[in-house]
Amino acid sequence: MSLGNYLKDRVGIVIAVLVPAAVLVLCITALGEASLGFLMAFILLFCFFIALGADFIKRRRYYRDLLSTLEELDRKTLIGSVIGEPDFTEGKIMRAVLLECNKEQNDAVASIRRDSEDYREYIETWAHEIKTPLASTRLILENHPGAVGEDISRELDRVDFLLEQTLFYARSAQTHKDYIIRKTSLRALVNSVIRRNSRAFIENKIAVEPLSADIEVYTDVKWMEFILNQIVNNAIKYKRDTAPAIRFSADCRENSVYLKVADNGIGIPESDLPRIFDKGFTGQTGRRYGKSTGIGLYLCQKLCRKLGVGIFAQSQEGQGTELTIEFPVSEMAALVKSDKTVS
Repeated sequence: MSLGNYLKDRVGIVIAVLVPAAVLVLCITALGEASLGFLMAFILLFCFFIALGADFIKRRRYYRDLLSTLEELDRKTLIGSVIGEPDFTEGKIMRAVLLECNKEQNDAVASIRRDSEDYREYIETWAHEIKTPLASTRLILENHPGAVGEDISRELDRVDFLLEQTLFYARSAQTHKDYIIRKTSLRALVNSVIRRNSRAFIENKIAVEPLSADIEVYTDVKWMEFILNQIVNNAIKYKRDTAPAIRFSADCRENSVYLKVADNGIGIPESDLPRIFDKGFTGQTGRRYGKSTGIGLYLCQKLCRKLGVGIFAQSQEGQGTELTIEFPVSEMAALVKSDKTVS
């Protein structure tokens, strides 16, 4: 609050004091007591401007503290609860309004969270329940082998993949409730993903180069296996027609361990590369092949952030794509020293 703005808001009060003071001086001067008139006017104006200055300083200090506190707050809506009780009426009214708005918003947010939690629980329950008829369908197919059964089984694998994606998406907002960080062998993790997708590799005639080095990192096995499975699934979907291949590799650097999944598929256009982790982004490749939902890589990045690891992509259209997952060594060292499992 500047002095100019303060006086502008109170110009009526200033005029209401200055005009009577001028009239008082003129009247007393007309009676032949000019000195007395100026003295009385001076005393009146002096007291008035002292009171006005004190009020300005009080208000300016309060609003300055208000703006400073607001700037430091992560949640701006809490400003009404954080600021102190002012000692002037306008400030009290403003604080009461802020508190009421904050309460209204908190109630609305709480209601939305309850609805979101109910919906998430419903999705998880549905996903678990749907596994029973899927398992029954697989059993029927095993008892009635044939070419049609193979086709149906392949589609069931796709349903399982999408079902798992749905479950992890529903849980991604609350990973802290469902993950355990522990020492993990990258080679064992990669081999598990390869076994899981072995039929797809064989059917698509994809050559797979497993991880040769056995490097240990700290991560959650279930969540990281899901992330790798999403990456591998993309590599399978967007493979090249001749001699498709997927290669796993890892290397250690000063502060990080890098796990790389590279393919020689159709690649990603340079213009699409910066947006591949955006939610719902399918890009030119997704629209061309009609297989992309724009959820897989978005979910991978979201889960990587929750787990404290990085994920990056490099690609050249027509040459292939390489996804890199970065595991920070510094956090691993801290866990080694404590010799504890973080959950």
